[in-house]
Amino acid sequence: MATANQVYRFPNPPQKLTVGTSPGSTTSSEPFIVPQGMKVVTVFFPDFATSTAVVLEALTPLADVESSQTWVAVQITKLDTITAVAMSFADNKTYTLPCTALGGGILRWTVADTQASSPVNIYMIYSRDG
Repeated sequence: MATANQVYRFPNPPQKLTVGTSPGSTTSSEPFIVPQGMKVVTVFFPDFATSTAVVLEALTPLADVESSQTWVAVQITKLDTITAVAMSFADNKTYTLPCTALGGGILRWTVADTQASSPVNIYMIYSRDG
């Protein structure tokens, strides 16, 4: 039985991504990749200063090192209607996703409004067990 002062240990340390402090962007988290072999991720979105949707973006592969970075919204295909929809999430919520839904590559979380005045942390906990 849990007690009021009990300390819980996560099976894997949470990955902390801060929105509002990344160089050149006050609306995006640091870039991240899904660790190899992970099956499930739980994402904890905080209550942002302004209510805003959180969008997952992927870095477009660069043709060469001189190219500028281009980030695009990750979309998933709804198989019943064969339509693509952006992966958008509400703030102040927790989501559990299969890692296959995130795809591969370099990713980041982006919000519409600047978070520079009060940066927030998004936490992600991965699991190999599903």
